[in-house]
Amino acid sequence: ADVVSEQMKKQSLLEKENCKSIDRASEPTAIMLSVIASCLSDNQEQKSVLKRFGYLLGRYIYIVDAYDDIEKDFRSGGFNPLVIGNSTINDLDMSEINAKVTDSVNFTLGALADSYVHLKIKKFKPILDNIVYLGLKNIFYEIQTRKGEKDD
Repeated sequence: ADVVSEQMKKQSLLEKENCKSIDRASEPTAIMLSVIASCLSDNQEQKSVLKRFGYLLGRYIYIVDAYDDIEKDFRSGGFNPLVIGNSTINDLDMSEINAKVTDSVNFTLGALADSYVHLKIKKFKPILDNIVYLGLKNIFYEIQTRKGEKDD
């Protein structure tokens, strides 16, 4: 609870300073999930892997949510590091944002999959495999397709 509270404060500060870095802005969410995930095992080795897995999952969630909310946040003036400093959002802006987010998501999902293979999953492995290897990527691609950034 202390870590979550501390990270929520850090998130609030990042938003108040209009942080433009998606990496910095995703950090509090990533840290919160890393701590929560590390509590899922008493085994020190698995705790370490779970911590890394949780961090990457939190990072993925934050980045994809920010990407999904671009238009809404731009219109409402809500905080979103992907639109800070943009007076308009046009096709060129979205193309650049999409490229940046795609690189970040692909890196994050690759690292997440790398940490996942080191987990000793005892239950629901086929379901979890599907979520980690297909579901997370497909959610991002669905958002890209809805935004017109993906043609397949």
